[in-house]
Amino acid sequence: MVAQNQLLRRVSGAVATALIAAVFMLSLNSPAYAQTYTKTGRRGGTATGTVTQKGNTISGTGTATGAKGKTISGSGTATVRPGQVSGSGSITGPKGGITRGSGTIKYGNGTASGSGTITGPKGGTSTGSGTVKYGNGTVTGSGTATGPKGKTVSGSGTATSGSATITNGKGQTRTFGGLRRKQQ
Repeated sequence: MVAQNQLLRRVSGAVATALIAAVFMLSLNSPAYAQTYTKTGRRGGTATGTVTQKGNTISGTGTATGAKGKTISGSGTATVRPGQVSGSGSITGPKGGITRGSGTIKYGNGTASGSGTITGPKGGTSTGSGTVKYGNGTVTGSGTATGPKGKTVSGSGTATSGSATITNGKGQTRTFGGLRRKQQ
């Protein structure tokens, strides 16, 4: 169950992140560009990534090598259109296993909805979808994720200025406000 909840959080986070990226990229009216980034960690690991934009397509590739020599690489592409962002990508692990993912977000008129699929290196597939409505100082959202063994979890939440309420698939509700959190 913990893994299912983590999947739901990841899918929800991915939907939110993609939405923010979509709005940001739509606000840009820039020509094609490419940028490479390199970072070295405290223990000697390195990571390098390149982001390229051409027209309404953004693509990226990256490689990370740990201090002990294990390497992970990945690549992805997102296409931004009015009212929609779609993307796909893959990650190759240090043992050669490939994880693939794809998803689409549609937005407009105070609503954003998204869905995505992740297929692991052993062929197991997880899916997720979510919807967010926003306006008048309130954001409400709900999402569902199904893991590779068929188990499904769902959750919903509401956020206003200074507080948020989240309900999981078991009906358990948590309210967050300021620095305090209380369980009901």
